[in-house]
Amino acid sequence: MYGGLSSGSLELSLALSPPTMKLTIEEPLEEMLGAMGGIKEEEEVEAEEVRGCWLCGAEATETSDFYCEVRYCGEAHKLLHHPEDHEEPWPIVVKHKQGVGRVMVAARDIDQGELIFTEEALLRGPNHTLTTPHCLDCLKEVEEEQVCAECGWPMCSEECSRGEQHSIECKVLADNRANIDMEAMKERNALYWCISALRILIRCKDRPEDWKVVQKMLAHREKHKDKETWHLYKRFLVDMIRDNCGLKDTYSEEDVEQVSGMIDVNSIRLCAQGHGVYLKTAIMSHNCICNTKTIMNDEEIVDVRAVMPIKRGSEITKSYVSSFYTTQIRQEKLEKGWYFRCRCLRCTDPLEALSFTSAVACLRCKEGLVLALDPLDPDTEWACGDCGVTKTGDSIQKLNEYFHNAIVAAKHDCQLLEDLLTKATKMFHPHGYMPTMTRIKLNTAYLQLGGRNPNKAETELLMRRKEFLDDVHLTIETIEPGLTQRRGISLFERSVCHLQLGRELYDKKKFGKSDFATMLEAEIASLNDCLDCMEHLSVSKYLEDIVFKANAARDDAESWLSQLLDDKL
Repeated sequence: MYGGLSSGSLELSLALSPPTMKLTIEEPLEEMLGAMGGIKEEEEVEAEEVRGCWLCGAEATETSDFYCEVRYCGEAHKLLHHPEDHEEPWPIVVKHKQGVGRVMVAARDIDQGELIFTEEALLRGPNHTLTTPHCLDCLKEVEEEQVCAECGWPMCSEECSRGEQHSIECKVLADNRANIDMEAMKERNALYWCISALRILIRCKDRPEDWKVVQKMLAHREKHKDKETWHLYKRFLVDMIRDNCGLKDTYSEEDVEQVSGMIDVNSIRLCAQGHGVYLKTAIMSHNCICNTKTIMNDEEIVDVRAVMPIKRGSEITKSYVSSFYTTQIRQEKLEKGWYFRCRCLRCTDPLEALSFTSAVACLRCKEGLVLALDPLDPDTEWACGDCGVTKTGDSIQKLNEYFHNAIVAAKHDCQLLEDLLTKATKMFHPHGYMPTMTRIKLNTAYLQLGGRNPNKAETELLMRRKEFLDDVHLTIETIEPGLTQRRGISLFERSVCHLQLGRELYDKKKFGKSDFATMLEAEIASLNDCLDCMEHLSVSKYLEDIVFKANAARDDAESWLSQLLDDKL
């Protein structure tokens, strides 16, 4: 049937980047947060108008006919905001916020699902993490002996050696072949560190308007220099470009460091092997409950769409880290990867906008929740709101680490995971991070168990999976509202399970006709909602399969409902 994908769609979606207290939300999250055009911060700092060019900040020579706040330094940056084939410009304005930098805000009200902007990458390149030979142009893995005839770097074909990306740096690498110690770079797994930075530097030499933007982007150069690995980056990236490639007179150390840091904090991962720099996308600030989704199309063109209505003047945001994480994990990852600590509504609220992701159960009074007194302080104490018992932040972190390691170690063992879920719902809020992760793993485990034992205990397996999926979906509705991809996947998994279970019970005369009809109507609506979430997708066979199966499930539900109403079922 069209049922859940064999590996568990929800569990796969996490790689893409619970006696039980029931969480009841009386009003939709969007209404609670005031239409949530952009999550309001604890202390809202008003963004200031940018006086120069909207993209690079240089002196402007022209102003937008539509949005007087948008100014252009020249034709190139005007077209990035107002393409020639568009009657109106993209509905965005760039402003400056103290302590944050550039932010993107809505120039007018933006509808849910609306395309906010689209853009091509300034440049694409290989990830620093590659340790085996990969073609510098298409990034396909290659054999050790497959190299470019000109420069001697990994290459899959003569066609790729003349490709759009590799042709940028090929001549420089070829002309300095004798100065480059590729073996030393390979020994340190540093062969690909310099490529993206070199490409941007060379490209921007002939495109000064792009160089202005690159100089404006955050790079956190000093923070990079504080890292223990900086001496390696200095040798295999900065010195490699300036000394080994003979470009010392062309680019200063500061130039190379700026580009390297800019790539580190602003690039988007395109696949397991590569990343790209997108100038408009890089302006969007992070929010732990964001209002957009980024879609990767063919040719690696990015679409940014609104997942909920965005009011004029509200920030347009994206999420840099998984919404499932606790506040402490999100803050750690943001500080490590992007050098800031988030102050959005969810992060500043110990209840995390009623998601309770970080909340720990109080074992003393067995009624209250142990919450962070100051969620933004990594060393804060935690206290029970009912009995006042306190815990150190370190003890909470160790508790989370223990459960995380146990969940990973359990793999897809149903009994081990069931035992962990029982413990997790006693130690954490039932909809906290650890119980939610355990349920997602359990859903996959039971799917695999059913696949190994067809026609055995189908009803019981479906009923147990229904419990997991209903609870997980309640969490997702809170932390990823709107037309988000993960919400769409959750709606799919949940509805398919409901339909399979409902039909099973109806066929066994354990589900009345009226109740079955009501359920079918609800699941048809849920699958329509799912398909709205999945209407615009990144290129992915996995996501395409979900859309195909969601359509098939909706068609079956509509057919069953029609037969039911005609007394033919």
